[in-house]
Amino acid sequence: MQAAYKIYFQDEGEKFIFEAAWRLLKDEPKWLAGSSEASTKRTKNSASGAYSSSSNPPTPTSSGYNPPSPTLSRRPIGQKAAKRKEKEKFIEMSTTPNKEKKVDAKIKKAESAEERLKMNDLQILSKDTSNMNTRQLQAHEILCDMIREKYGIN
Repeated sequence: MQAAYKIYFQDEGEKFIFEAAWRLLKDEPKWLAGSSEASTKRTKNSASGAYSSSSNPPTPTSSGYNPPSPTLSRRPIGQKAAKRKEKEKFIEMSTTPNKEKKVDAKIKKAESAEERLKMNDLQILSKDTSNMNTRQLQAHEILCDMIREKYGIN
């Protein structure tokens, strides 16, 4: 720890005064994630233009401190992600009843259309044929036979 104080003093020109805050925050998931993740940034190291695997490879520590791996502890989700997740839940919950209402309305519409067809067929069967000529009468009889067959009426 003393070596870290000396390095800070050399870099910043003043004493490190945030030790209490550092002790509180050093084990928080948010701050652990940054120290344990390897950078994916690539840089050119050789004259031939070949890329290295990372611009800042992990450095070994002499103090023996090994931060926990990111697979064991996860960083909490941010504020925007939490809001997005809540909105998705709300939208999902609110659309389910609406979908059910739409399905019910379509079923009722289909039933009423079927009922109208039955009423229309019944009107055709009970239509007065006394004023029809022979051609109209033949067409009416064919249509009536089809309707009777449709409903199983003999």
